[in-house]
Amino acid sequence: MNILILWTDEQRFDTLACYGNEAIGMPNLNRLAEDSTVFERAYCTAPVCTPSRGSVMTGQWAHRHGATKNNRPMKEEALTLPEMCGFHEQSAYVGKWHLGDEIYAQHGWKDWVQVDDTYIPWYSEGRDRSDRCDYHHWLVSKGVEPDQDTKHGKVFGRSFVADLAEHLSKPRFQADRAIEAMEKYRDDPWIMSVNLLEPHMPFKGPRNDMYDPWELPVSPNFMVEPDESCVNRTRQLNSVQSSRGAAGHNPADEGSIRECMARYWGLCSQVDHYFGRIIDHLHRKGMYDDTLIVFTSDHGDMMGSHQLIAKTVMFEESARIPLLVKLPGQRDKKVVETPVSHIDLIPTLLEAAGEALPEHLDGQSLLPCWKGEEPDRDVLVFWYEDGGQSISAEERNRVGSMEEIRCLVTTDRWKLVASKEEEFELYDLNSDPYELKNLAPLAEHGDRLLSLRERLASLLEEAGDPELEAGSFRV
Repeated sequence: MNILILWTDEQRFDTLACYGNEAIGMPNLNRLAEDSTVFERAYCTAPVCTPSRGSVMTGQWAHRHGATKNNRPMKEEALTLPEMCGFHEQSAYVGKWHLGDEIYAQHGWKDWVQVDDTYIPWYSEGRDRSDRCDYHHWLVSKGVEPDQDTKHGKVFGRSFVADLAEHLSKPRFQADRAIEAMEKYRDDPWIMSVNLLEPHMPFKGPRNDMYDPWELPVSPNFMVEPDESCVNRTRQLNSVQSSRGAAGHNPADEGSIRECMARYWGLCSQVDHYFGRIIDHLHRKGMYDDTLIVFTSDHGDMMGSHQLIAKTVMFEESARIPLLVKLPGQRDKKVVETPVSHIDLIPTLLEAAGEALPEHLDGQSLLPCWKGEEPDRDVLVFWYEDGGQSISAEERNRVGSMEEIRCLVTTDRWKLVASKEEEFELYDLNSDPYELKNLAPLAEHGDRLLSLRERLASLLEEAGDPELEAGSFRV
Protein backbone atom coordinates (compact mmCIF):
# COMPACT_ATOMS: atom_id res chain seq x y z
CA MET A 1 0.00 0.00 0.00
CA ASN A 2 1.14 3.53 -0.81
CA ILE A 3 0.06 6.73 0.96
CA LEU A 4 -0.35 9.96 -0.99
CA ILE A 5 -1.39 13.17 0.79
CA LEU A 6 -2.38 16.01 -1.54
CA TRP A 7 -2.98 19.28 0.22
CA THR A 8 -3.29 22.92 -0.48
CA ASP A 9 -3.05 26.12 1.51
CA GLU A 10 -6.12 28.18 2.37
CA GLN A 11 -8.67 26.31 0.24
CA ARG A 12 -12.31 26.58 1.32
CA PHE A 13 -14.28 23.38 1.67
CA ASP A 14 -16.94 24.64 -0.75
CA THR A 15 -14.68 24.74 -3.80
CA LEU A 16 -15.61 21.17 -4.80
CA ALA A 17 -18.78 19.74 -6.32
CA CYS A 18 -19.16 17.28 -3.44
CA TYR A 19 -19.56 20.29 -1.14
CA GLY A 20 -22.09 21.96 -3.43
CA ASN A 21 -19.93 24.02 -5.82
CA GLU A 22 -20.44 22.83 -9.39
CA ALA A 23 -19.54 26.20 -10.94
CA ILE A 24 -15.81 26.03 -10.37
CA GLY A 25 -13.70 23.88 -12.70
CA MET A 26 -12.30 21.11 -10.48
CA PRO A 27 -12.75 17.98 -12.67
CA ASN A 28 -9.89 15.92 -11.25
CA LEU A 29 -10.63 16.35 -7.56
CA ASN A 30 -14.33 15.99 -8.28
CA ARG A 31 -13.57 12.61 -9.91
CA LEU A 32 -11.42 11.64 -6.92
CA ALA A 33 -14.38 12.44 -4.67
CA GLU A 34 -16.47 9.86 -6.54
CA ASP A 35 -14.00 7.17 -5.42
CA SER A 36 -13.53 8.53 -1.91
CA THR A 37 -15.12 9.02 1.46
CA VAL A 38 -16.20 12.64 1.62
CA PHE A 39 -16.17 14.13 5.11
CA GLU A 40 -18.81 16.84 4.86
CA ARG A 41 -17.96 18.58 8.13
CA ALA A 42 -14.19 18.39 8.55
CA TYR A 43 -12.31 21.00 10.59
CA CYS A 44 -8.69 22.02 10.94
CA THR A 45 -7.20 22.09 14.44
CA ALA A 46 -6.32 25.80 14.17
CA PRO A 47 -7.29 28.22 11.37
CA VAL A 48 -3.78 29.35 10.43
CA CYS A 49 -0.95 27.60 8.60
CA THR A 50 1.75 26.42 11.00
CA PRO A 51 -0.32 25.06 13.93
CA SER A 52 -2.68 23.29 11.53
CA ARG A 53 0.11 21.79 9.44
CA GLY A 54 1.82 20.48 12.54
CA SER A 55 -1.35 18.65 13.57
CA VAL A 56 -1.78 17.13 10.11
CA MET A 57 1.80 15.88 10.27
CA THR A 58 1.84 14.60 13.85
CA GLY A 59 -1.72 13.80 14.96
CA GLN A 60 -1.20 16.10 17.95
CA TRP A 61 -2.66 19.40 19.09
CA ALA A 62 -0.37 22.36 18.47
CA HIS A 63 0.31 22.89 22.17
CA ARG A 64 1.77 19.37 22.15
CA HIS A 65 3.81 19.48 18.92
CA GLY A 66 4.97 23.01 19.83
CA ALA A 67 4.25 25.00 16.66
CA THR A 68 1.45 27.19 18.03
CA LYS A 69 2.33 30.22 15.90
CA ASN A 70 3.24 30.80 12.27
CA ASN A 71 6.97 30.26 11.67
CA ARG A 72 7.44 28.57 15.03
CA PRO A 73 9.13 25.17 14.50
CA MET A 74 7.77 21.90 15.78
CA LYS A 75 9.56 20.25 18.65
CA GLU A 76 12.41 18.00 17.53
CA GLU A 77 10.82 15.08 19.36
CA ALA A 78 7.49 15.48 17.52
CA LEU A 79 7.00 12.47 15.26
CA THR A 80 5.55 12.68 11.76
CA LEU A 81 3.99 10.00 9.58
CA PRO A 82 7.22 8.45 8.16
CA GLU A 83 8.70 8.21 11.67
CA MET A 84 5.67 6.26 12.83
CA CYS A 85 5.30 4.06 9.75
CA GLY A 86 7.21 0.87 8.96
CA PHE A 87 7.77 1.61 5.26
CA HIS A 88 9.29 5.05 5.67
CA GLU A 89 12.46 4.43 3.65
CA GLN A 90 10.65 5.49 0.48
CA SER A 91 9.12 8.81 1.45
CA ALA A 92 9.00 12.21 -0.23
CA TYR A 93 7.86 15.60 0.97
CA VAL A 94 7.24 17.98 -1.92
CA GLY A 95 6.37 21.62 -1.23
CA LYS A 96 5.37 23.89 1.61
CA TRP A 97 6.43 22.78 5.10
CA HIS A 98 6.19 25.92 7.30
CA LEU A 99 7.23 24.00 10.41
CA GLY A 100 10.81 25.18 10.71
CA ASP A 101 14.01 25.14 8.58
CA GLU A 102 11.97 24.98 5.40
CA ILE A 103 14.42 23.68 2.81
CA TYR A 104 16.18 21.05 4.94
CA ALA A 105 15.03 17.42 5.06
CA GLN A 106 13.77 16.47 8.52
CA HIS A 107 11.34 14.48 10.66
CA GLY A 108 11.85 11.19 8.82
CA TRP A 109 11.19 12.32 5.24
CA LYS A 110 13.89 10.92 2.95
CA ASP A 111 13.41 12.94 -0.24
CA TRP A 112 12.77 16.63 0.27
CA VAL A 113 11.76 19.02 -2.50
CA GLN A 114 11.22 22.66 -1.52
CA VAL A 115 9.78 25.69 -3.29
CA ASP A 116 9.97 28.78 -1.07
CA ASP A 117 12.81 30.87 0.37
CA THR A 118 10.64 33.45 2.14
CA TYR A 119 11.13 31.57 5.45
CA ILE A 120 14.88 32.23 5.63
CA PRO A 121 14.55 34.79 8.49
CA TRP A 122 13.13 32.04 10.74
CA TYR A 123 15.77 29.36 10.11
CA SER A 124 17.36 27.96 13.24
CA GLU A 125 20.80 29.01 14.39
CA GLY A 126 23.59 27.50 12.34
CA ARG A 127 21.66 27.15 9.08
CA ASP A 128 23.33 28.63 6.01
CA ARG A 129 20.99 31.41 4.88
CA SER A 130 22.63 31.50 1.47
CA ASP A 131 21.16 28.07 0.68
CA ARG A 132 18.23 28.14 -1.73
CA CYS A 133 15.30 25.85 -2.41
CA ASP A 134 14.98 23.44 -5.34
CA TYR A 135 12.47 25.65 -7.13
CA HIS A 136 14.87 28.61 -6.97
CA HIS A 137 17.59 26.62 -8.73
CA TRP A 138 15.12 25.28 -11.29
CA LEU A 139 13.88 28.78 -12.17
CA VAL A 140 17.45 30.02 -12.52
CA SER A 141 18.17 27.09 -14.86
CA LYS A 142 15.25 28.31 -16.98
CA GLY A 143 16.80 31.78 -17.26
CA VAL A 144 14.61 33.48 -14.63
CA GLU A 145 16.40 35.86 -12.26
CA PRO A 146 15.35 36.42 -8.61
CA ASP A 147 13.46 39.66 -8.06
CA GLN A 148 14.19 40.39 -4.40
CA ASP A 149 17.52 41.48 -2.94
CA THR A 150 17.47 40.73 0.80
CA LYS A 151 20.12 40.82 3.50
CA HIS A 152 20.41 37.06 2.99
CA GLY A 153 20.90 37.37 -0.76
CA LYS A 154 18.59 37.27 -3.75
CA VAL A 155 15.33 35.30 -3.58
CA PHE A 156 12.17 34.87 -5.60
CA GLY A 157 9.25 36.72 -4.00
CA ARG A 158 5.81 35.12 -3.92
CA SER A 159 4.17 37.92 -5.88
CA PHE A 160 6.81 37.72 -8.62
CA VAL A 161 6.49 33.94 -8.91
CA ALA A 162 2.69 34.17 -9.03
CA ASP A 163 3.00 36.35 -12.15
CA LEU A 164 5.11 33.81 -14.06
CA ALA A 165 3.72 31.78 -16.96
CA GLU A 166 2.03 28.55 -15.89
CA HIS A 167 4.79 26.29 -17.25
CA LEU A 168 7.10 27.97 -14.72
CA SER A 169 4.65 27.79 -11.81
CA LYS A 170 5.17 26.05 -8.50
CA PRO A 171 2.28 23.58 -9.05
CA ARG A 172 3.80 22.47 -12.37
CA PHE A 173 7.24 22.05 -10.79
CA GLN A 174 5.85 20.14 -7.82
CA ALA A 175 3.74 17.78 -9.90
CA ASP A 176 6.77 16.90 -12.03
CA ARG A 177 8.92 16.24 -8.95
CA ALA A 178 6.18 14.11 -7.35
CA ILE A 179 5.85 11.98 -10.49
CA GLU A 180 9.61 11.53 -10.63
CA ALA A 181 9.59 10.28 -7.03
CA MET A 182 6.75 7.85 -7.79
CA GLU A 183 8.78 6.39 -10.64
CA LYS A 184 11.78 6.07 -8.35
CA TYR A 185 9.72 4.26 -5.68
CA ARG A 186 7.32 2.25 -7.80
CA ASP A 187 8.63 -1.23 -6.91
CA ASP A 188 7.98 -0.86 -3.16
CA PRO A 189 5.41 0.86 -0.89
CA TRP A 190 5.93 4.59 -0.49
CA ILE A 191 4.68 7.64 1.39
CA MET A 192 4.39 11.03 -0.29
CA SER A 193 3.06 14.42 0.75
CA VAL A 194 2.57 17.05 -1.97
CA ASN A 195 1.84 20.48 -0.55
CA LEU A 196 0.89 23.39 -2.80
CA LEU A 197 0.89 27.00 -1.61
CA GLU A 198 -2.00 27.81 -3.91
CA PRO A 199 -4.73 29.16 -3.58
CA HIS A 200 -3.07 31.12 -0.73
CA MET A 201 -2.43 34.85 -1.12
CA PRO A 202 -1.22 36.82 -3.08
CA PHE A 203 -4.40 35.48 -4.74
CA LYS A 204 -3.18 35.74 -8.31
CA GLY A 205 -1.73 33.45 -10.93
CA PRO A 206 -1.74 32.42 -14.58
CA ARG A 207 -5.50 31.79 -14.53
CA ASN A 208 -6.54 35.22 -13.27
CA ASP A 209 -9.05 35.70 -16.10
CA MET A 210 -10.61 32.23 -16.01
CA TYR A 211 -13.73 33.40 -14.12
CA ASP A 212 -15.93 36.47 -14.41
CA PRO A 213 -15.99 38.19 -10.98
CA TRP A 214 -19.64 39.20 -11.36
CA GLU A 215 -20.88 35.74 -12.33
CA LEU A 216 -19.54 33.94 -9.26
CA PRO A 217 -22.21 32.42 -7.04
CA VAL A 218 -21.95 33.74 -3.48
CA SER A 219 -23.29 32.58 -0.12
CA PRO A 220 -25.94 34.36 2.01
CA ASN A 221 -23.23 35.72 4.32
CA PHE A 222 -21.22 37.26 1.48
CA MET A 223 -20.42 40.91 2.28
CA VAL A 224 -22.51 40.69 5.48
CA GLU A 225 -20.57 42.26 8.37
CA PRO A 226 -20.49 40.08 11.50
CA ASP A 227 -22.99 40.74 14.26
CA GLU A 228 -21.67 43.20 16.87
CA SER A 229 -22.01 40.49 19.51
CA CYS A 230 -19.37 38.30 17.83
CA VAL A 231 -16.68 37.20 20.16
CA ASN A 232 -13.70 39.50 20.03
CA ARG A 233 -11.16 41.36 17.99
CA THR A 234 -10.13 38.55 15.68
CA ARG A 235 -12.26 39.79 12.82
CA GLN A 236 -10.79 43.29 13.03
CA LEU A 237 -7.23 41.95 13.07
CA ASN A 238 -8.13 39.62 10.22
CA SER A 239 -9.35 42.59 8.18
CA VAL A 240 -6.20 44.60 8.91
CA GLN A 241 -3.94 41.74 7.86
CA SER A 242 -5.92 40.67 4.84
CA SER A 243 -6.36 44.13 3.34
CA ARG A 244 -2.59 44.38 3.32
CA GLY A 245 -1.68 40.77 2.57
CA ALA A 246 -4.26 39.99 -0.10
CA ALA A 247 -2.57 42.16 -2.73
CA GLY A 248 -4.54 45.22 -1.72
CA HIS A 249 -8.02 43.74 -2.02
CA ASN A 250 -10.48 45.56 0.22
CA PRO A 251 -12.88 43.19 2.04
CA ALA A 252 -15.41 46.03 2.42
CA ASP A 253 -15.60 46.67 -1.34
CA GLU A 254 -17.68 44.14 -3.29
CA GLY A 255 -15.95 44.76 -6.61
CA SER A 256 -12.55 44.31 -5.02
CA ILE A 257 -13.45 41.13 -3.22
CA ARG A 258 -15.16 39.67 -6.30
CA GLU A 259 -11.99 40.25 -8.29
CA CYS A 260 -10.00 38.55 -5.55
CA MET A 261 -12.48 35.67 -5.45
CA ALA A 262 -12.31 35.15 -9.23
CA ARG A 263 -8.53 34.90 -9.06
CA TYR A 264 -8.81 32.56 -6.08
CA TRP A 265 -11.04 30.28 -8.12
CA GLY A 266 -8.48 30.38 -10.93
CA LEU A 267 -5.84 29.18 -8.46
CA CYS A 268 -8.13 26.37 -7.31
CA SER A 269 -8.54 25.24 -10.91
CA GLN A 270 -4.77 25.38 -11.38
CA VAL A 271 -4.31 23.23 -8.27
CA ASP A 272 -6.84 20.74 -9.63
CA HIS A 273 -5.02 20.47 -12.96
CA TYR A 274 -1.67 19.52 -11.44
CA PHE A 275 -3.08 17.20 -8.81
CA GLY A 276 -4.90 15.63 -11.75
CA ARG A 277 -1.57 14.97 -13.45
CA ILE A 278 -0.36 13.12 -10.35
CA ILE A 279 -3.55 11.06 -10.06
CA ASP A 280 -3.48 10.26 -13.80
CA HIS A 281 0.08 8.99 -13.39
CA LEU A 282 -1.11 6.59 -10.71
CA HIS A 283 -3.74 5.28 -13.12
CA ARG A 284 -1.30 4.91 -16.02
CA LYS A 285 1.22 3.03 -13.92
CA GLY A 286 -1.32 0.75 -12.24
CA MET A 287 -0.76 2.24 -8.77
CA TYR A 288 -4.13 3.93 -8.22
CA ASP A 289 -5.84 0.98 -6.55
CA ASP A 290 -2.80 0.31 -4.36
CA THR A 291 -2.69 3.87 -3.03
CA LEU A 292 -4.48 5.53 -0.14
CA ILE A 293 -5.09 9.12 -1.28
CA VAL A 294 -5.97 12.06 0.95
CA PHE A 295 -6.96 15.50 -0.29
CA THR A 296 -7.32 18.35 2.18
CA SER A 297 -6.19 21.90 3.00
CA ASP A 298 -4.60 23.38 6.12
CA HIS A 299 -7.51 25.84 6.63
CA GLY A 300 -10.05 27.76 4.60
CA ASP A 301 -10.51 31.38 3.58
CA MET A 302 -13.32 33.83 4.25
CA MET A 303 -13.14 35.25 0.69
CA GLY A 304 -15.84 37.85 1.31
CA SER A 305 -17.99 35.88 3.73
CA HIS A 306 -18.81 38.12 6.71
CA GLN A 307 -16.96 40.85 4.81
CA LEU A 308 -13.59 39.23 5.53
CA ILE A 309 -10.65 37.85 3.58
CA ALA A 310 -8.16 35.20 4.73
CA LYS A 311 -8.38 33.01 7.84
CA THR A 312 -7.69 33.15 11.62
CA VAL A 313 -11.38 33.23 12.65
CA MET A 314 -13.69 30.43 13.71
CA PHE A 315 -16.34 31.01 11.07
CA GLU A 316 -17.04 27.90 8.96
CA GLU A 317 -15.35 29.30 5.85
CA SER A 318 -12.08 29.69 7.77
CA ALA A 319 -12.04 26.68 10.10
CA ARG A 320 -13.75 24.07 7.93
CA ILE A 321 -11.74 22.28 5.26
CA PRO A 322 -12.26 19.80 2.41
CA LEU A 323 -11.35 16.23 3.32
CA LEU A 324 -11.43 13.32 0.89
CA VAL A 325 -9.95 9.93 1.79
CA LYS A 326 -9.74 7.13 -0.79
CA LEU A 327 -8.69 3.78 0.63
CA PRO A 328 -6.73 1.34 -1.55
CA GLY A 329 -9.16 -0.33 -3.93
CA GLN A 330 -12.02 2.01 -3.09
CA ARG A 331 -14.13 2.93 -6.12
CA ASP A 332 -17.38 3.98 -4.44
CA LYS A 333 -18.30 7.28 -2.87
CA LYS A 334 -19.19 7.40 0.81
CA VAL A 335 -20.35 10.45 2.75
CA VAL A 336 -19.75 11.09 6.44
CA GLU A 337 -21.98 13.84 7.80
CA THR A 338 -20.85 14.08 11.43
CA PRO A 339 -17.94 16.40 12.35
CA VAL A 340 -14.36 15.15 12.17
CA SER A 341 -10.98 16.79 12.70
CA HIS A 342 -7.55 16.86 11.08
CA ILE A 343 -6.35 15.45 14.40
CA ASP A 344 -7.84 12.12 13.28
CA LEU A 345 -5.92 11.88 10.01
CA ILE A 346 -2.64 10.34 11.24
CA PRO A 347 -4.41 7.63 13.31
CA THR A 348 -6.50 6.79 10.24
CA LEU A 349 -3.47 6.47 7.96
CA LEU A 350 -1.51 4.40 10.46
CA GLU A 351 -4.36 1.97 11.07
CA ALA A 352 -5.00 1.65 7.34
CA ALA A 353 -1.30 0.78 6.91
CA GLY A 354 -1.55 -1.90 9.60
CA GLU A 355 0.57 0.03 12.07
CA ALA A 356 0.01 0.16 15.82
CA LEU A 357 -1.29 3.51 17.03
CA PRO A 358 1.18 5.29 19.36
CA GLU A 359 -0.24 6.40 22.69
CA HIS A 360 0.83 10.02 22.17
CA LEU A 361 -1.71 10.64 19.38
CA ASP A 362 -4.58 12.99 20.22
CA GLY A 363 -6.98 11.81 17.52
CA GLN A 364 -8.86 8.65 16.71
CA SER A 365 -8.88 6.53 13.57
CA LEU A 366 -11.74 7.19 11.17
CA LEU A 367 -11.55 3.72 9.61
CA PRO A 368 -14.85 2.64 11.26
CA CYS A 369 -16.52 5.13 8.89
CA TRP A 370 -15.90 2.72 6.04
CA LYS A 371 -17.96 0.16 7.96
CA GLY A 372 -20.85 2.56 8.32
CA GLU A 373 -19.97 3.62 11.87
CA GLU A 374 -19.94 7.41 11.92
CA PRO A 375 -17.82 9.08 14.62
CA ASP A 376 -19.61 10.24 17.74
CA ARG A 377 -17.22 12.81 19.13
CA ASP A 378 -17.34 16.60 19.35
CA VAL A 379 -14.63 18.55 17.50
CA LEU A 380 -12.24 21.14 18.92
CA VAL A 381 -10.62 24.06 17.08
CA PHE A 382 -7.93 26.16 18.79
CA TRP A 383 -6.67 29.70 18.40
CA TYR A 384 -3.50 30.34 20.35
CA GLU A 385 -2.72 33.87 21.50
CA ASP A 386 -1.05 35.82 18.69
CA GLY A 387 -1.03 32.58 16.72
CA GLY A 388 -0.72 34.40 13.40
CA GLN A 389 2.35 36.14 12.11
CA SER A 390 3.68 39.11 14.01
CA ILE A 391 2.04 42.46 13.33
CA SER A 392 3.41 45.94 13.75
CA ALA A 393 3.17 47.83 17.05
CA GLU A 394 0.88 50.34 15.35
CA GLU A 395 -1.54 47.62 14.27
CA ARG A 396 -1.39 45.98 17.69
CA ASN A 397 -2.30 49.25 19.38
CA ARG A 398 -5.18 49.65 16.97
CA VAL A 399 -6.77 46.22 17.28
CA GLY A 400 -5.33 44.75 20.45
CA SER A 401 -3.93 41.28 20.99
CA MET A 402 -5.73 38.21 19.71
CA GLU A 403 -6.55 36.41 22.91
CA GLU A 404 -6.90 32.67 23.26
CA ILE A 405 -10.04 31.27 21.63
CA ARG A 406 -11.52 27.78 21.68
CA CYS A 407 -14.27 26.39 19.48
CA LEU A 408 -16.53 23.39 20.01
CA VAL A 409 -18.50 21.79 17.18
CA THR A 410 -20.93 19.21 18.50
CA THR A 411 -21.93 16.00 16.80
CA ASP A 412 -25.44 17.30 16.23
CA ARG A 413 -26.01 20.99 15.51
CA TRP A 414 -24.29 23.38 17.86
CA LYS A 415 -21.17 25.47 17.56
CA LEU A 416 -19.70 27.34 20.51
CA VAL A 417 -16.88 29.88 20.24
CA ALA A 418 -15.36 31.04 23.54
CA SER A 419 -12.65 33.59 24.26
CA LYS A 420 -10.30 33.64 27.22
CA GLU A 421 -12.15 36.77 28.33
CA GLU A 422 -15.44 34.81 28.52
CA GLU A 423 -17.07 36.22 25.41
CA PHE A 424 -19.16 33.73 23.45
CA GLU A 425 -20.73 32.93 20.12
CA LEU A 426 -23.35 30.23 19.76
CA TYR A 427 -24.77 29.03 16.45
CA ASP A 428 -27.35 26.46 15.46
CA LEU A 429 -25.66 25.13 12.32
CA ASN A 430 -28.81 23.29 11.27
CA SER A 431 -30.99 26.37 11.02
CA ASP A 432 -28.19 28.91 10.54
CA PRO A 433 -25.35 27.28 8.56
CA TYR A 434 -23.97 30.68 7.52
CA GLU A 435 -23.64 31.88 11.13
CA LEU A 436 -25.68 35.02 10.72
CA LYS A 437 -27.23 35.02 14.21
CA ASN A 438 -25.22 34.74 17.41
CA LEU A 439 -27.53 33.12 19.98
CA ALA A 440 -25.18 33.47 22.95
CA PRO A 441 -26.56 36.81 24.22
CA LEU A 442 -30.15 35.53 24.23
CA ALA A 443 -31.50 34.57 27.67
CA GLU A 444 -33.49 31.69 26.20
CA HIS A 445 -30.23 29.93 25.32
CA GLY A 446 -28.61 30.45 28.72
CA ASP A 447 -28.91 26.82 29.86
CA ARG A 448 -27.65 25.52 26.54
CA LEU A 449 -24.70 27.91 26.62
CA LEU A 450 -23.75 26.71 30.09
CA SER A 451 -24.05 23.06 29.06
CA LEU A 452 -21.86 23.57 26.00
CA ARG A 453 -19.28 25.47 28.03
CA GLU A 454 -19.08 22.47 30.34
CA ARG A 455 -18.64 20.12 27.36
CA LEU A 456 -15.90 22.39 25.99
CA ALA A 457 -14.04 22.46 29.32
CA SER A 458 -14.21 18.67 29.56
CA LEU A 459 -12.72 18.19 26.11
CA LEU A 460 -10.03 20.80 26.72
CA GLU A 461 -9.04 18.97 29.87
CA GLU A 462 -8.80 15.74 27.90
CA ALA A 463 -6.65 17.56 25.30
CA GLY A 464 -4.28 18.85 27.98
CA ASP A 465 -4.93 22.47 27.07
CA PRO A 466 -2.45 24.59 29.09
CA GLU A 467 -4.96 27.46 29.18
CA LEU A 468 -7.43 25.27 31.05
CA GLU A 469 -4.69 24.37 33.50
CA ALA A 470 -4.08 28.10 33.94
CA GLY A 471 -7.72 28.66 34.83
CA SER A 472 -9.17 29.83 31.53
CA PHE A 473 -12.27 28.31 29.86
CA ARG A 474 -13.45 26.74 33.07
CA VAL A 475 -17.11 27.04 34.07
